[in-house]
Amino acid sequence: MPSEVIEKIQEVEEKVLEAVDSAREPIVRIVERAAERIGDRVPEVDIELPDAVPTLEEVVSLQFDFVRKLLEAQERFLLSLLEATKPVREKLIRHEKESKAPSAGGRSRSAKTKSKVAEAA
Repeated sequence: MPSEVIEKIQEVEEKVLEAVDSAREPIVRIVERAAERIGDRVPEVDIELPDAVPTLEEVVSLQFDFVRKLLEAQERFLLSLLEATKPVREKLIRHEKESKAPSAGGRSRSAKTKSKVAEAA
């Protein structure tokens, strides 16, 4: 069961995501109206780009795929650092939840975290 601190963090994160989602639609409508208003004033140029040049949608998709991979790599890196510093951290900090349910290694850890640390090794 998540602690009160984690629950509060998750509540705030959810509110941020809701705020981003609620702002999206009005912004898109404003941009659509602006595009409609100036669309008739923009001259038709019709520049043909080579097939090798990606579309804007492809660029956005590629960049977000990269950012996802980068975040996953950073998560693995940080989890590896936590694992590497564990002997020192255990001498300084002990979480109550870890002392209540020790695993075979002496500390409990979620399966997801164990998997990510193993991937990083």
